[in-house]
Amino acid sequence: KIDDCIIVTKGAAIEGTAILSTELADELLQVNVDRKIVQRAQEFIKMISVVKDALTAVEVGGVHAMHDATEGGIAGGLQEIAWASDVGIMAYEDRIHIYDETEAICKALNIDSLKTISSGALIISAHPEKAEEIVTTLQNKGIPTSIIGKVVDRREGSYIFRRDGTKLDLSQPITEELWSALERHGIKA
Repeated sequence: KIDDCIIVTKGAAIEGTAILSTELADELLQVNVDRKIVQRAQEFIKMISVVKDALTAVEVGGVHAMHDATEGGIAGGLQEIAWASDVGIMAYEDRIHIYDETEAICKALNIDSLKTISSGALIISAHPEKAEEIVTTLQNKGIPTSIIGKVVDRREGSYIFRRDGTKLDLSQPITEELWSALERHGIKA
């Protein structure tokens, strides 16, 4: 609903980080990604369930929509929510948690973490009066969570404002980045 807060649990490219660190471990090590980073990233597969996140948010109340950020990542998930609800979204990259492991791997492979499969991240659209309580409750259960933006009228558009000052236009189709990274390294989808 317009004026809802957009909340994201955990962070960007969780499943992508797990897959890429497993499938391309040797390639990552060859481009000087630290072995410990690769090993920690492989453990991200344990974070891909959003059941606890969703049950906790609903328990608090005020939730209007939820979406597991799968293919297309956080950007694709936000786009799908906007299209399905006929609304716009204003989100901010600097509010989206990006793990150090994810950042290192995406940088080494030259892919965008916001467009990389993010199973494990739950996007929640919630009433503004309940948003902070949802965030606090999830954080108290050990789930990193933040308010990343808000729902606006569709005529305002849908964007993620990037750290570098540009805008990622969510009205355009989002292409999943995982597949291109794997294909560039000889792994066919």
